[in-house]
Amino acid sequence: LIEREQEPELYAMLEHEIIGSLLWLENSTEANALLDAAMPHYERLMESSRADEICVNVGVFLGQLDRREDSARLYAKAIEHSIRLGNTANQIIALVNLGANRIAVGRTGEALDALLGAWRLLNAMDPADRPPNANAAKMLGGVYRDRGDYSQAVPLLEQAVASGETQHPLFMVSFLTAQGRTYSQLGQFARARQCFEAARARPLPAPRFVIAARIAEAWLAWAMGKPAPALLDDALAHIPARSRASLGMDVTLAQAPYMDDARKACERVKQVRSEARHKQLFGTVLGAEVRLAQLYLRRNMRAQAAGHARAAMAMARSFTADDMYVGEVWLASYHALRAAEDDEARQVLAQAVAWIRKTAETTVPAEFRDSFLDRNPVNLELLRLGARELVAAR
Repeated sequence: LIEREQEPELYAMLEHEIIGSLLWLENSTEANALLDAAMPHYERLMESSRADEICVNVGVFLGQLDRREDSARLYAKAIEHSIRLGNTANQIIALVNLGANRIAVGRTGEALDALLGAWRLLNAMDPADRPPNANAAKMLGGVYRDRGDYSQAVPLLEQAVASGETQHPLFMVSFLTAQGRTYSQLGQFARARQCFEAARARPLPAPRFVIAARIAEAWLAWAMGKPAPALLDDALAHIPARSRASLGMDVTLAQAPYMDDARKACERVKQVRSEARHKQLFGTVLGAEVRLAQLYLRRNMRAQAAGHARAAMAMARSFTADDMYVGEVWLASYHALRAAEDDEARQVLAQAVAWIRKTAETTVPAEFRDSFLDRNPVNLELLRLGARELVAAR
């Protein structure tokens, strides 16, 4: 009913809303086509007084289409424009989205820089002028968790959940999932379960939030010695037919350890690794290397398992694996290297044990310290192996 030439502003506004709605529903095929058609209009607006706002909006769209580096460049432009225009609120929004972008590609160091920049600006603003901060708290808390700083992560995620109801109600599933993952890693299983139950009760969640929640629930179920595959089947069922590839990658990596046919699982994980490399999703590539180390060990192909373990350990120096507790990288790598009688196995185990103990002593809240050591099954296994292998070697 409306032609772009006759009503350009109204057409652009409606087009923007349609693209956003398609991406919320994970219909990336149609969203991508519409965005490509709209890019000439958006590029003109990027030279206008609305440049900071437009760069953020288009950056969000590109990120949700797995075009992460293009998205990051637009966030950087948005930050520059926001500083030039004196728009602190939009600078904060751009920094938070840049942080989310860097998390998605496994670069949590860069994410932390962006999110801390946003957090400092938020705290410096007059409370009456601050933009909503629940999403910034959730992102920053998640990065601190993935880097092992639970004393910072726990209060930030509590803040995100507490303020999210009024600020971002449609994002509450994501906030609760981030909190549940944190409690799971801390061995606080009852608290984690409460988070996931609250997330399930939320109305109208986006498919990507449901998928992330089921993957996190599956890890908790495994940690508690309960069946996890049904939760991952449910995650798979929530992937829309025309969604972006990364949703399926996450589920494939989570399902791989439970597949009966290890050879077929290897092929699927290799496909994920190839696609993730192409899209520069390095956290996903790292997760794939971990899974391949585990799967080749199951197939008794020890040299191949050890090769993937070495690749995982090398990547872990720079990247963070998606939806994976850091201890899993060490544990899988140790087992693969140990089976290949590689001397590096003992070094990996020593590194893991030292990290767990230091983290427990310095960055885990005191009330969660015992459960972090004694109930997190990855920590428990690594500490048991350390007591047996490292002490015996002295």
